[in-house]
Amino acid sequence: MANSNNNKKYFGFALADSMFEGDCDIRRRSLTAEEVRAMAEAGELTSCLNPSHRATIDAMRTRFDIDVEIPEQPPRVSVGVGDSVVVMGVRGLPRLADRHEYTEEEIASAIFSFSEYTIVQAPAPVAYVVFKAAYWGEGDFPNANTFPHSVHTSLQEACDECGSNPDLFVASVTSNRIEVVKGHSSW
Repeated sequence: MANSNNNKKYFGFALADSMFEGDCDIRRRSLTAEEVRAMAEAGELTSCLNPSHRATIDAMRTRFDIDVEIPEQPPRVSVGVGDSVVVMGVRGLPRLADRHEYTEEEIASAIFSFSEYTIVQAPAPVAYVVFKAAYWGEGDFPNANTFPHSVHTSLQEACDECGSNPDLFVASVTSNRIEVVKGHSSW
């Protein structure tokens, strides 16, 4: 079930690359068992739990009274901006080789953690900077001697200035990164 913001919120024991649509920025925050229980009780979580992990699911229920269904058919998880995956991690539970459940002592001594991974909107560029190619450093980042040729608030303006000049690059600048947008090979 979706949460009150109409964003999807899944619950599982791991993340998988196939859950994400294209490139994205992810924010991780730790949760308490009480917060996860409240989400489950409010019907905010769509379960991705696998029936083969029933013993771990039962350990979670026993220790934290968190009740999340085990779906007959797993949902096709596809998260975009605003969606999240709540993940329970556990350390210290032994592998179950010849039995199907954990003892109370094993459950009590295991370390459980809960985290929410939310897809966030990437920061919008605050400027587009034109650099001379001669000042460009190794890889896709300006070197310490790089000085902007000019600064623009519009990508179109920056590209128009460059025209077909092979010595100029355009980079987008956000609050946390500089990234090449166009270079002489992409004119």
